[in-house]
Amino acid sequence: MKLGTFECRPSRARHQSRCGFALVEVVTGMMILEMVLVALYAALASAFNSVNMERDNLRATQIMVEKMEIVRMYNWEQIKNPALWPKFFTAYSDPAGVTNATGRGALFSGRIQLTPGPNDVGYGDDMRTVTIDITWKTGNMQRSRQFQSYITKNGLQNYSY
Repeated sequence: MKLGTFECRPSRARHQSRCGFALVEVVTGMMILEMVLVALYAALASAFNSVNMERDNLRATQIMVEKMEIVRMYNWEQIKNPALWPKFFTAYSDPAGVTNATGRGALFSGRIQLTPGPNDVGYGDDMRTVTIDITWKTGNMQRSRQFQSYITKNGLQNYSY
C-alpha cells in the first residue's frame, strides 16, 4: 500500500466493506444538520420580525412628529378653537403602496387631544396640553405610543403669520 492512498477491503469476519458510514452515523449526522437548519431558520424569522417591528415603531414616531409640527404652525386663536382640530386620524406605513405588494402596509390609528394647561401655575389659562396617541398592529401584536407636549400663548407659534 502506498502512503496517502486508501483501499476498501471487505473484512474477513462479516464480508462487509469498511469504506461507508453506518446507518447510525448517517441518522445522527442528519439530526445534527436538521437542528442547525431549524435554529438558523428561527434566527432569521426573529430578525425579520424585529426589523418589521422597529420599522413600524419608527413610522409611528414620524406620524406623531408630523402631527405635532402641524400643531406648532397654528396660532393661539386656532389652538383655542376645538372645531379646527381633527380628533382622530389614520395613516399607513406605506401611503403610496409602492414597497408593499399586498397593500399600503400597517394601519396607524391616532387621536389628538387638547386639554387645558396645568392648574397649579398662574399662566395655566395661556397654556394647553397636546397629547397624541397612536396605535397599530405589527403581526399579531397590538402596539401603541403616546407623545405629550405643551403649547403656550406666546410661544413658538408667533413666528407664522
